[in-house]
Amino acid sequence: MKLFAAASLLVALVAAAPSPSALAVGSIKDIVTFGDSVSDNGNIFALYGNPQAPYYKGRFSNGPVWVEFLSQYLSDAQLHDFAYGGSCANVSNSQSIPYGGTSMTTADLPDLAQQLTFFKKSQFSKLSPDSTIYTVFAGANDMNYAAAVGKFPDPASIAGSVVNMVDSLIAFGAKNIVVNNLPPLDKTPRGYSSPNYASLLALLSNQYNDALEAGLARINKETPSVNIIRNNLNKLFTYAVSEEGRKDFGIDVYQTMCYNATAATVCTKPDTYLFWDTIHPTTKGHTAVAQYAYNQIFNLPGYKAPADVVIPKSSTTTSSAAPASKTTSGSAAPSNSAVTATSTSAAPASSSSSEPAAPSCTISVPKDGYYPMPIDYSAWPTALPSATPGAAAPATPPVYKATNLYSGASGLVASALLGLAGLLMA
Repeated sequence: MKLFAAASLLVALVAAAPSPSALAVGSIKDIVTFGDSVSDNGNIFALYGNPQAPYYKGRFSNGPVWVEFLSQYLSDAQLHDFAYGGSCANVSNSQSIPYGGTSMTTADLPDLAQQLTFFKKSQFSKLSPDSTIYTVFAGANDMNYAAAVGKFPDPASIAGSVVNMVDSLIAFGAKNIVVNNLPPLDKTPRGYSSPNYASLLALLSNQYNDALEAGLARINKETPSVNIIRNNLNKLFTYAVSEEGRKDFGIDVYQTMCYNATAATVCTKPDTYLFWDTIHPTTKGHTAVAQYAYNQIFNLPGYKAPADVVIPKSSTTTSSAAPASKTTSGSAAPSNSAVTATSTSAAPASSSSSEPAAPSCTISVPKDGYYPMPIDYSAWPTALPSATPGAAAPATPPVYKATNLYSGASGLVASALLGLAGLLMA
């Protein structure tokens, strides 16, 4: 009888626990975005004139980025973009690398926590949480900068910074948060051009994504009333490069990039390419990310959003953000008629105030495109040492909220990774 009563009480408690409110189409009025170059709609360009043509009006692509398309799909929701190209999830991973021919280094770029501070100080901090979606996407730069200086990244710790950002947004009052995981890093032009490191890049992506998922699962358990919307880019891009996915999205080329910065050439049919440069998607790729995100927001099946959602819209107004000491004007996302542009000159100072003006300085283009320096994986080992069942985990694992990767088979791999990191950083 006591056992039955306890079980009944448990069922009652579970039933009484708050659950996320279902989002209705048309209910989202604002999108607030945090992250790096994949989400930046012109912020870093407004400050430093980077990237220039043939990148499209300050975007790290040949057209609008995924959050701009998502704002269109959400009935022209207002986009407030606080993402900065080159930013890390945690600035401690920036390695202070000179950035793209400017006088700054990667340590000067605002990480997720700093971007959140800018948002809190902005006029948009009073948005209604019920009609606002927040998006978070970062972590790849933390890994790439480590590679650039011959160090080995800690993917679980990087994921932990993203989880901490989600925690901070919830503490601020956010109710709907879209979190992108990492696409398979081995399935980018940079990854395909480094075949000896493909398995290692895949492992890093998976370790990051496992840690991120563990952290989000913990948040789901602790705050069940908050919508944590997972946009699984690892799944999406794995599908996009498959034969079925390429046919579905109309992609012919996925192992090489449309814009080759080394040769200074641009492909003639960017809409048939998945990637614009070595790591950034074409605007065609961005539409796939946005459509998949839309389906996750409204619990719809499949990779592509309903046809009536992706029809061209007249315009979408976006809002660029900047550090408190600097200001930028809002930038207007172009209509879909501009999406296929392959080369667009940077906005001149005399252009409409709706587009950020490039500062009067000369930007040199690194041969790897707009990245601080070419990423070279040759400093990394080509294979991990074989893990022995029962091998001891590190005595003092790093502290992070995401998860503990030191148990089970994956723990042995994580131990090996961090052991290598220690050797490389010594």
